[in-house]
Amino acid sequence: MAAVAPLTLYTNKGCPYAQRAVIALKETKIAHDEVEIDLQNKPVWYQPNINPASKVPAIVYGAKQEDKTVAPPGAVKLAESLVLVEFFAELAPDSHLLPADPVQRAKARFFITLVGDKFNPAWNAFAAKGEGEEAVVAAINQLVGELDPAGPYALGKEWSIADTAIAPFVGRLYLLAKNDVGNWPVGEGPKFLEKLDNIGKWEKYAKALLARPSFQESFPADYLLERLRARYNAQRK
Repeated sequence: MAAVAPLTLYTNKGCPYAQRAVIALKETKIAHDEVEIDLQNKPVWYQPNINPASKVPAIVYGAKQEDKTVAPPGAVKLAESLVLVEFFAELAPDSHLLPADPVQRAKARFFITLVGDKFNPAWNAFAAKGEGEEAVVAAINQLVGELDPAGPYALGKEWSIADTAIAPFVGRLYLLAKNDVGNWPVGEGPKFLEKLDNIGKWEKYAKALLARPSFQESFPADYLLERLRARYNAQRK
């Protein structure tokens, strides 16, 4: 494991943003403690003592923390998934999570921008409203245009911050569609996956993402499926 100062991650196993941080910690092999935060019933100490935004993921870093409900003197508190992913990558440069080449770093960050601005809004709207399938396909086609031709990952042979940023959301989209759980007409989920499999390099890329051990070890499929089924079936057409 990478030798760093004491680090505690505040996370939630159902949160895709928290999963980004968990994936990065697994990729970098940084030693850390984890505290699970119930987002529906947050501890009274969490917002005032750990993260004023009251979200996950967040960390306390740099000082031994006997009491996980407070940040000890000398520790720093950080939050936001993409900030943390890059922070972990900086702590463990040998992990190649953050490319050494500035052009590759820029490409990774641009890919992440597309994930946040295009892909995530599109697939969320599709799952929640059963509409906008074309927007999902358009976003994926745009992402495909940024993929390294050799693959298997966004920048080529090395897993990077780009893959870390998108993997939790691709995992949830595929979980929903495969199990036909979404606010779309019955049977449309698996049909949609068939369409995605016909998009250029996307099938190879998606399979590589979902096969990565750091993703699989941080993706509780049964737990997520139960939660997502309850959410979307209540709204189903």
